[in-house]
Amino acid sequence: MCWKLEFGSEEVKYCANLADHRMSLKTTPNHKKVDKTQSDFCTQYVGLMGELTVARFLGVPVDERALIGGDGGVDFVVNQRKLQVKTNTTTAGTKYLYFSDRASFDPAKVDIGILCVPRSMTCVEMVGWMYARRFWNVDCQTVSFGHGPVYAMHPKHLLSPFDLLAAVGKGGADVPEEAICGSSGG
Repeated sequence: MCWKLEFGSEEVKYCANLADHRMSLKTTPNHKKVDKTQSDFCTQYVGLMGELTVARFLGVPVDERALIGGDGGVDFVVNQRKLQVKTNTTTAGTKYLYFSDRASFDPAKVDIGILCVPRSMTCVEMVGWMYARRFWNVDCQTVSFGHGPVYAMHPKHLLSPFDLLAAVGKGGADVPEEAICGSSGG
C-alpha cells in the first residue's frame, strides 16, 4: 500500500523555486546521482517532490535551507529520528531503496530511509521505508541499474505500514527499531 501526493501549481512552484535556490549554491555537478540522464536541477526538483510528500505525510515542514555541500544525508529530524528521503527516477530501480555507498546511509548518522517514486511531474508515491541498521545488516544487496553498482533493498523487504512511520511524525508511541529489525520485515 502506497501513500500518494498529487501536486497542485503551488507545490510545483514551491519545489521549483527551492530547487533553483539550492542549485545556486552548487559549485560542482552531482557525481553521485545514479540517473545520469537527469539534469542536476531536475534531480534537485524530484528530490524536493519526495521531501514535500514525506513532510505532508508526517505533518512537518520541509527543511528549506540551502547548504553548501548538501544536508549530509539527513532530510528531516523528527522526534529525534533522522530521516533520509530517496526519490528515485531510474526505470529499473524505481521500487528499490538504494544508496551509492555506505556513507550515504550510515546508521550512525541516519535512522530511517524513505523511498518515494515520482509517477509524473505532479504526483509522487511514498512506496516504503526501512531502518538504516536493518538495511545493512539484513536485506541489502549489490545491484546495478546500468550506472554502476549500488546497495539496494528489494521492494519486498521495504516496510509499508505507514501508520508506524506516522508515529514518528506525530510524536506518538514509536515502534522500537528492534521490534522490526528482529522480525522478517514488511
